[in-house]
Amino acid sequence: MVDGDVRCIDRIGQQIAYVTADGTITLCDETLTDCTSSPTPLSDIVVQMTSEMADPNVMYLLTDQSQVFLSEDGGETWELLIDGGP
Repeated sequence: MVDGDVRCIDRIGQQIAYVTADGTITLCDETLTDCTSSPTPLSDIVVQMTSEMADPNVMYLLTDQSQVFLSEDGGETWELLIDGGP
């Protein structure tokens, strides 16, 4: 069951990941029954999320303020990669 309005969704390795309007990142199995959630690293609205095909632990978030965040540990920690904001 998905809680809240989903802003973006993507396949991350063998999991499905989505970000809700309240800024929560959720990683689930393919049936959306076994899920873990964590907050996004920012207060801006996430508009896109993706991962590298070769290593799904490497994830990227794009915000509505043109910032790109990088996680190299499956979303546990994040760093600002590109600050394209105003």
